[in-house]
Amino acid sequence: MTLALSLPVNNRAAESVAVTATIDVAHPQSAIPKSFAGFSREWRRFPSPDGGPAGAVHPTYLRLLENLAAFNDEGLSFRVGGNSADGMGTVPEDDRWRQIGEVFKATRTPIIININLAKENAELDKDLIRAAQRLLPPGAIATFELGNEPDGWKGRYRPEDYTYEQYLEAYHKVAEQLVPSLTPGLAGPAWAHSAPPEVLMQFLAKERPFINLLTVHSYRFDPKSHPEVKKLLDEGPTAGFAKSLAPGIKVAHDAGLKLRLGEAGSAWSGGIAGFSDTYACSLWTIDFLFELAHAGLDGVNFHGGGVSHYTAIKEDVDKASGKAIISASAPYYGMLVFSEAVAHEARFVPVQTAGPATRVKFWATVDRTGTVRVVVINKDFTAPADVEIRLSGKQTGATLKRLEAPSLDATTGLTYAGQTFDGTADGNPVGALKQEALAEQDGVLRFHLDPASAALLTVPAVP
Repeated sequence: MTLALSLPVNNRAAESVAVTATIDVAHPQSAIPKSFAGFSREWRRFPSPDGGPAGAVHPTYLRLLENLAAFNDEGLSFRVGGNSADGMGTVPEDDRWRQIGEVFKATRTPIIININLAKENAELDKDLIRAAQRLLPPGAIATFELGNEPDGWKGRYRPEDYTYEQYLEAYHKVAEQLVPSLTPGLAGPAWAHSAPPEVLMQFLAKERPFINLLTVHSYRFDPKSHPEVKKLLDEGPTAGFAKSLAPGIKVAHDAGLKLRLGEAGSAWSGGIAGFSDTYACSLWTIDFLFELAHAGLDGVNFHGGGVSHYTAIKEDVDKASGKAIISASAPYYGMLVFSEAVAHEARFVPVQTAGPATRVKFWATVDRTGTVRVVVINKDFTAPADVEIRLSGKQTGATLKRLEAPSLDATTGLTYAGQTFDGTADGNPVGALKQEALAEQDGVLRFHLDPASAALLTVPAVP
């Protein structure tokens, strides 16, 4: 007998915990990069409009991208590549480049183009670069990333005794034929296993003259471990991981370079059904992005595409009609909350909490207009929170948007500010926008937050 797991998120039977957060807007901290969050996908075609030209992209897909990119100029990074980059033997057809150009127009953010290294074929890479420069719109190319996950080449592209030193020689041999004659710089090493500082230092010692961006990959869970969805609300996969990246971030910044997670996700190998596509993963996505941004990382590209469990935008096909079915999955909602919370060139601001020890987390930002946004995540599975937010000065026009779902393991029925993307025909949210107006009382904004849920508080700048 199989039992369906259902973890309710609106249980108010447990006693509420009172928690107060004081937001220190007067002392803004580090800026969050405008294109911090983004996507990565393989060298497969993007979904095309039903009956439309091969070089077009389905308008629902583009609209879902535009929703995320709407809060900042250059608001959504995109990387094209992965294992398919090192497997390619020819230059992709022109229509695929035109699709990438359409994605660039939707995101208004230069795209990372992953090219082949495993074949050590500089002529192929020259052709790839020339095709991108010829067929993509001006400003569409962020950089060319040379190779993908070389620490996974043994037994696939190379013998079992293949060494890191041999990889560095291969990178160097190809890179010196591309830089600066065809491109000002390259990205790498696209390391599969996070950002070990010794790996990055050795890479830079050999390749620094060619490099304009450092990239690494990380997925937080092993599908073979069959993790429970509750694990996504632990601190290890967010704060713990961010702490582990600190040495690698320092290596990059000391070298005058940015460091991105060029591929990331809740679990590798396409994710885990009933885990990577759940409401719990949307909550994890928010906290994961904030923790990494606060640690000083320069960006995260969530890998996905097709109908993989971890993808934020699913691309299916109706078998009867052959028409594309484009939908937003649970991680998409987390990206949407984060994107709004860091709108308009936002900076972190300090948060000081008071009250009993709880699993309630706060992330606060202030944007260039003075608008303050506070994301509150209640990671407790049973205890609601009575939240008090204190800001200096008089606050007017404060609104609250809630991210909610029927259960922690829900894959549908998610809503943000009362709206859902379930059943959307055009990529726009379905339903009436639901924002709660909060009135200041004694210098405090108060609201109740259910267990295992999140909310975004927006406090406009006072004229």
